[in-house]
Amino acid sequence: MSYIENQHNNEECLQYVDTPLGTKVVDMIKEFASLSTILRIFGAATVIAAMSLFLMQSWDMGDDINRYFLLLGQTLLLSVGGFGLSFILKENKGARVFFGLGLLSVTVNMTTLGAILYSTLSFGGTATGIPEFAQWSASGIGSVIPAIGASIIMLPIVFFSFMIFARNSAKLLSVLFLVSNALLLIPLRDSILVSMVVIIGVFMPIVVLAKNMQKDRLLRTFEGYFAMMTVFVPSVIIIVRNVWFYQVDEILRATLALTAYVALRFMTKALDKNEEKSDMRYLWDFISLILAVFVALPIFQMLNGLSSLAFAYSLPAFMFLFLNMDIAKRSNSSAYAIIGALTLMGVHIFLLINVPSFLSAIFTIAAGAVLLKQGVALKEKSIFVFGVIMVVVGIIFQIYRIVAVVDVSAWMSLAIIGAFTIVLASVTERYGAIAKVKFTKWTESVF
Repeated sequence: MSYIENQHNNEECLQYVDTPLGTKVVDMIKEFASLSTILRIFGAATVIAAMSLFLMQSWDMGDDINRYFLLLGQTLLLSVGGFGLSFILKENKGARVFFGLGLLSVTVNMTTLGAILYSTLSFGGTATGIPEFAQWSASGIGSVIPAIGASIIMLPIVFFSFMIFARNSAKLLSVLFLVSNALLLIPLRDSILVSMVVIIGVFMPIVVLAKNMQKDRLLRTFEGYFAMMTVFVPSVIIIVRNVWFYQVDEILRATLALTAYVALRFMTKALDKNEEKSDMRYLWDFISLILAVFVALPIFQMLNGLSSLAFAYSLPAFMFLFLNMDIAKRSNSSAYAIIGALTLMGVHIFLLINVPSFLSAIFTIAAGAVLLKQGVALKEKSIFVFGVIMVVVGIIFQIYRIVAVVDVSAWMSLAIIGAFTIVLASVTERYGAIAKVKFTKWTESVF
């Protein structure tokens, strides 16, 4: 009933809702609603094509600054179309299409302006085969200033567009959107600096929006999700631009994988509680596991050339473990935690065998201690046992290394081993039973 009232407000149709004819009426209304959606999309595409042709008639005249002003004009025309539909025809759905395209057009403008700025103020990064459509230039920084000044007209467009999509969070979304787009203007292409920019452009909005989604229900609608998505479009453009046009090293690869992991984590937390066990949720958790691998591998490749093999093997394994622990907590599945623990144990056992050193043993003992703690926290016996194995193996290896390094005679080695065995027997006899009882009670209370 509310569907008919909201969509058509047709009293003649409403009187038939409670009759057998009502079903046919509702079906007809839905058909017309679907038809109107198709017509709306087609109409919007036609208008955009018409505006583009109008603007591009003089595209081959003038320099790139003039072309930027033409792009800016298209953004204005899209907004005018949205205003016209909203205030003249009172058709809000079509207006949302125009305002949504206007928001994306703002990001296109900022990308173009960023390319023009980079042509005059470039720092780092080696371009490889930039196509003609992506080549923008200016004669000097002075010629760019008017374009920057003209871009101020996009501020009210951005704010009003977010008022249409999520009015309660319009100010917050406008600020996040403008900050994210401002990152496109930074004339940097160096891998490390770009990684920092991407982290800011993704992590900062995620932290802010995750908190605000709990307060504003409009952000959990289709329009709200679209509004939030536009905030991340500039970061996606920065990533694609650097991957496509510039050299990508291990730092940027690890950053991209970690950024995708965090974005996916945000998406899974935004799901309804009813969807937590859906097939899509399982798929996203599995993709998170794959992304954790792609975070660890570039870190290993980078450390392998910069530091000792102990660091190169151990630190990526720790990173993989912590990401898997995070997946396990989100999915309520200990399988991911066990995968991370097995990987950590396997890497450190391999490290002890192939790169035997004092540092390798220390990392193995430290990794075992971490697994002991995580096993208790997750109440997972297998992870706890893995931790015990690693601690014991690390200590035995360290004792072996000490005995091998210290030059002692055979009788002295036997004397040390015998004395240690006698002391161990006395301690076991005195405290063994008590320790076993306490340990059994502790494990029962924990696991």
